[in-house]
Amino acid sequence: MGEASTPRAALEQIVDREGHEAVVNKANQAAKTPLVIVVTSSTPATKSLLPLIVELSKQDEFQSAGVRWYEMQLTEKTTPMIKFGPQNCPIVVLMKGVYCETLLGVRGVDEVEVKVRGMVARI
Repeated sequence: MGEASTPRAALEQIVDREGHEAVVNKANQAAKTPLVIVVTSSTPATKSLLPLIVELSKQDEFQSAGVRWYEMQLTEKTTPMIKFGPQNCPIVVLMKGVYCETLLGVRGVDEVEVKVRGMVARI
């Protein structure tokens, strides 16, 4: 499991613990910033889902709601931060304030869209 060298989709990257802590922190939690972290690997399911999530992230509805979208590839530096899911399925983490939800084995972008809408609507 080494550093990825292939070009990636257009989501801001979390590549190490420092980058993760810059995103997942008390300031964002207190501000109730809606965050979506897509944990990616080299599996076919992830490779096919990621471009669809990138397109979803561009929707005006989510842009105007201030949703911040990130990709975190499973590498030697990031794997220790993912302790809750099998590595062979797509993982999407949603966070806003004290709310957090983990989607494991996402089958399609539609279920991500529904969950992100629900997260944005939370007070």
